[in-house]
Amino acid sequence: QGSGATTNSAAEGGDDVADWRTRLDRWLRAWDWLPEMARDCFPVRPPAGGWPTALPACPALADLYARCDGGEFGPYHLRPAAELSGDPGELWLDDPEPGRWVRVGDHEYGHAVLWDSRDDVVSLYSPDDFGEPDPVGRTEEFLRRVFHPSSGPSADATEFWAESLAAADELGEPPAAADPGAVG
Repeated sequence: QGSGATTNSAAEGGDDVADWRTRLDRWLRAWDWLPEMARDCFPVRPPAGGWPTALPACPALADLYARCDGGEFGPYHLRPAAELSGDPGELWLDDPEPGRWVRVGDHEYGHAVLWDSRDDVVSLYSPDDFGEPDPVGRTEEFLRRVFHPSSGPSADATEFWAESLAAADELGEPPAAADPGAVG
């Protein structure tokens, strides 16, 4: 599988940040040098044990949770691994196969973010709709879209998220000798 690096324009960060993993890694490395507003709006938790072994395997989510323990990524709140389970809990679903649905987070508009372990698809679900979850895309595509927001954001949080990611891209690799806590 390719990373799709050639599909992103220079305005989206260019080839070096086309893969969501690369962009997340850059975000995490640049964290201490990002503006305080970006850190306050989009907090991220350090890794804390990775993807739960009691859940079905998902290479993309395992990669994410190996790098961080969830956080705020634009309009998405991805839950810490300790809060993940194969029990949709309070959610009513037409197809409640045990272990099929994992609530990995929430959208800023109140929808649950669910991973479908059977089809490897991420969906949004509103308990108020009493229907099927609305698929967003395959897990890799969902994460690519999280870390490469569209050029036409629909909400201020998404626009600021895109700007904050671009700031991390511009920082590139923080200087090895720099110590953000050092007093000069």
